[in-house]
Amino acid sequence: MAADPLVVGLIMARGGGSTLYRKNAFRLHGRPVLAWAIDILRQAGFIDTVFVWTEDAELADIAREAGAVALPRPRDMVHYFGGGWTFGEWCRTQDGQMEDHLGRRYDYVVPLNCNCICLRPESLRAMYDLLRESRGQVFRVQAVSRVAGGLCLENPANGRLFPIWNDTDRTPDANPPLFRMVGAAVVDHTMRNTGDSRTRYHEVSPREGFDFQHADDIPFALHYLSDRAREEGAS
Repeated sequence: MAADPLVVGLIMARGGGSTLYRKNAFRLHGRPVLAWAIDILRQAGFIDTVFVWTEDAELADIAREAGAVALPRPRDMVHYFGGGWTFGEWCRTQDGQMEDHLGRRYDYVVPLNCNCICLRPESLRAMYDLLRESRGQVFRVQAVSRVAGGLCLENPANGRLFPIWNDTDRTPDANPPLFRMVGAAVVDHTMRNTGDSRTRYHEVSPREGFDFQHADDIPFALHYLSDRAREEGAS
């Protein structure tokens, strides 16, 4: 009988922050943002170990208190400390650290951006099921959320706005849907050397795709997290 696949969750958490300083340690309803993100992975029901890759001692403590394994991120692999490493070099370092901890290679990895604190664990489970059902035909399932139509870009040459997929001769519902990538995926790590990078997309609600970035986002994050707590309490 084949062994069950080994699944890991991975969060990269920097100590500084380019939008809200020390955002990952910022407390929402009394808990650090990083802890909320770890909860999503731990509650998904199929992830064996959650890893947090960080150079920051406080975030490492938060990770351990929330039930994750803290891995040491080399300080020179953080860009605002002058690091110039590539994403591929990051991945090889992460892989080595996780495999050293596990004592073997893992089969699936669930990278989660720690800004995605409103994603539902059930959505990750659905993404994992989609990937398993693909039977080796899909390398990754990527979360996306729908964006409202009628969007415009500014022309930097003249300041004028021009529409993106917004045909004024159609009703809004008839325009092609727009999506944005959400910082969550499920990746079949056993296919990493096959050269097959086919992706399947899984749509989540705009609320689940909320990206906590700035101080202006704090009221929305508090509201969304409160709503989820009420829904979970009622279920």
